[in-house]
Order: sequence, then C-alpha cells, then structure tokens
Amino acid sequence: MCEFAAEGKVVSFFYSAVGAFPKRVVVLPRLIAERNNRFYCIAYRFDKERYITYSIDRIDSYEIQAEEDQNKYQKQIEALIPFDKDSWFKQIVGISNEDAEIMEIELLFTPWQAQYMRMYKFHPEEQVLFDDRNEDGMENGKGRCIRVTLKNTYELRAKILELGKGVEVLKPQKLRDQIQNMLLEILEKYKS
Repeated sequence: MCEFAAEGKVVSFFYSAVGAFPKRVVVLPRLIAERNNRFYCIAYRFDKERYITYSIDRIDSYEIQAEEDQNKYQKQIEALIPFDKDSWFKQIVGISNEDAEIMEIELLFTPWQAQYMRMYKFHPEEQVLFDDRNEDGMENGKGRCIRVTLKNTYELRAKILELGKGVEVLKPQKLRDQIQNMLLEILEKYKS
C-alpha cells in the first residue's frame, strides 16, 4: 500500500469499517501515516468526493486500477487541490480530519504532567500561556497552560481523557462540559 501513495495511482480495495461488512472503495491514496503503532492511509474517495482516513489493518484485496480506469478518474484528480500533509494535521489531534467545530482551547497541565508535556507537545501549533517553573527547573505549583485552535473531534476528547487527572480543560466551556459528561458516564459504570 505504501508504494501506491507514492505513485499517485488510483487504487481499489475492500475496507471493513468497525461493525460493517467489507465494502469495495476506489481511492487516490495521498499519505501513509502512523499513529499509536497503527498505520493509516489518507486517501481521496471518488464516490464521496472527500478525503477519508483508512486503517491499513482493515484493508484487504487491494490493487492498482488498470490504465483505462486511471484515465476515468483523471478529471477529478486534476480538479483536486494538491494534498498538503501539514494542512491536514494543522487543526487535529490524531489522524482523522473529520468535519467538526473548530475551537480555541486552553488546557492546564499539572506540574507533574507539565514535565512530560514540555518534551512531547500536545500539538505542534500550541502556544504556551505560562509554564510555572523556576530557573532551576523546579515546579512552582501551577503547571503549564497552553492555547491551541483545534477541531473538536473524538480523537481530541480521547486524548484529553487519556491524560486523566494531569490535565484540565479551561476553555471553551462546551468542551469542558463534554469532558465532564464523559467522566460522569465513566464514573457511573464503576458505581457498585
């Protein structure tokens, strides 16, 4: 599959989405990317007329389309805006660039979590509002606060939950409420 993305050829494969039967799709692969030890193919899907992220471990029976089929899609390919990897990831956490509300987000990391977040940024576009440590690198008590503009996707909310008590959503209130509701649902499952 990796060579298909490099060659810019139209490809067909059967894809098994979660809980669905395999479906044949015809795509123009643009990028193979890795996230959390899984590989994904970001491809333009002709029948949906948009880019979709496919998990490579759910792809089966793929093949490069014959030359006459390549030509069939040529007009659509020529009309596409060139794929820009940097733009794809600019406003998302994770791999899927779905339609979602764009929000200016402020996150506060605890002093302990801040040590990790200095080395491994939450997002490359983040702005540090404050990083509370003294000249010796010792924590002063507040932690690290960042601002970043991102799409409010499932992957964003999952990443915040993954950091557990090490992070607090300060803004916007809508995202804060979503995280709180998710935590209450989780807590309800553990009540005896």
